[in-house]
Parts: sequence; structure tokens; C-alpha cells
Amino acid sequence: MTIDSKTYGLISGFYNSLEAKPDQCAIEFSDGTKYTYNEMGQIVLYLSEKINFSKRQNVGVLADKSLFNYAGPLACLYTQKTFVPLNAFHPVKKHLSIIADAGIDLIIVGREVEPNILDELSSQIPITFIREEEH
Repeated sequence: MTIDSKTYGLISGFYNSLEAKPDQCAIEFSDGTKYTYNEMGQIVLYLSEKINFSKRQNVGVLADKSLFNYAGPLACLYTQKTFVPLNAFHPVKKHLSIIADAGIDLIIVGREVEPNILDELSSQIPITFIREEEH
């Protein structure tokens, strides 16, 4: 599989920034929480290692305003997986439909996602979660 120039540009741009300015702010949230390129790079590497074990091509990203919402897609692109954004506020039935259609067996989950949503999903389909609070 080859990486197209747009995907490569996004990944290489992030890693060029990581190397050039590791201690500079990469992302800042409205609550004032900040992450440096080095911190974000560590999260992307962690997620890349985890999602490399997924048997399928598509990886769900169920996050809203969290670090995993940004690091998840970068990790997917880095590992040449396709990320499928899942809205944390959609009903479980909608998630189940998207997961089935896309053939997702792994979901990256932001810390703002309610645990009962994950419990309901895992009770109905075989799925693995990578949870932000576990990192």
C-alpha cells in the first residue's frame, strides 16, 4: 500500500514540527489544557502501536474535544489505516450501524465518552476499545 502525497504531507508535517520544536504547544483546548508536540507525538506513537494489531483496515475514533480526537486520526494515517469518525453524541444504534457498515473492530475513545455507551456497544458486538483515560 502506498501513502498518497496529501497523507504523507500531513504526517511528515507533524513529525517535522515534532523534531523542530518538541516543547512548543501543538494543541490547546478551551479549558487551557495544552499539549506539546513531544507529548502529542508520544500519544500518536502509543496509538499507532495499538492499532497496528487491528485485523481490519478501518478504525473508529469516538472522541469529541479531547487529545484522542486529534492524535487518533494521525495514528491511523501513520499506520495506513482508515479512521472513521464517530460522533460521541449519536445514539448507540447509529454507532452500531456505522461500525457494521465500515467493518470496525477497534475504536479509539476519548475521555469525554460516557462509559455506558461503551458497555452497550460491547454487549452487542465484538469490539476493542483504546480508552484515553487508560493511557
